[in-house]
Amino acid sequence: MGDTVIVEADVFTDGHDAISCVLLYKKEGDSKWTEAPMEALVNDRWRGSFEVKELGRYLYTVSAWIDRFKTWSHALAKRVGANQDVTLDLIIGAEMIAAAGKHGVAQRGWLA
Repeated sequence: MGDTVIVEADVFTDGHDAISCVLLYKKEGDSKWTEAPMEALVNDRWRGSFEVKELGRYLYTVSAWIDRFKTWSHALAKRVGANQDVTLDLIIGAEMIAAAGKHGVAQRGWLA
């Protein structure tokens, strides 16, 4: 108890899309998974961790997805930095947000 489990994974995709990644873990026998963010390290390597709070066996998995909103946001920031016209980019972003709002929640991966 009290130990920290560190998990690293290589997560990648074709192209230049931004990726988001989380670590899911639970004590064996529990029905609910707990989600912890993973951080990008170098190249395609990601790291996440969780603390062992009770004795027993723990299960974990890594969940990653192409993050369309993060991809859009990074591209927008580059265009703003280059003093380019971002009118169309802002319309696209507004449409993504409206579509997510229409479904009541903007859950992780929904914009993917």
